[in-house]
Amino acid sequence: MIPDGEIVNFLQTIFEAQDLGGMGQFAVGYETLVAGLERAREIAESGPPWAPELVSRWGIALDRYCELFGVKLE
Repeated sequence: MIPDGEIVNFLQTIFEAQDLGGMGQFAVGYETLVAGLERAREIAESGPPWAPELVSRWGIALDRYCELFGVKLE
């Protein structure tokens, strides 16, 4: 199970990114989410059993953020 602190950080970052995107700062919001994904990947390298799920959630958040703002990345 992902620790509560990681879930709180994840959700706060998503809300921050959506706020930024809503203010026309899509790239800044996207970079915020990418930073979260990179951090999750670093955590995964140290091996906690819950880390792959955290990485997956960050990836999904990035995909949904792009969908929300109508951006397709290639």
